[in-house]
Amino acid sequence: MKANAIFHAPKFSNRAFFVVFLIVFIAQIVDAIIGTLADILWEFTISFWGVALFFGISTIYAFGQYFILGMVKAKNRERN
Repeated sequence: MKANAIFHAPKFSNRAFFVVFLIVFIAQIVDAIIGTLADILWEFTISFWGVALFFGISTIYAFGQYFILGMVKAKNRERN
């Protein structure tokens, strides 16, 4: 293993970017639907499953943003 290989970001394919983007987009749609229906579904939003869904969507956002930013960083390094 070369010493400078540690500092190079791995290459990401367009398919991986699309899959991550699609997962984050679906999570955003679910979040928007629940946000608009929060007054009607107030019992669900304060239940265990509502809170679990909130943490699940938050986790998807966090990992998705981290992964997408890593891919953008790798693409920028490829161009330089």
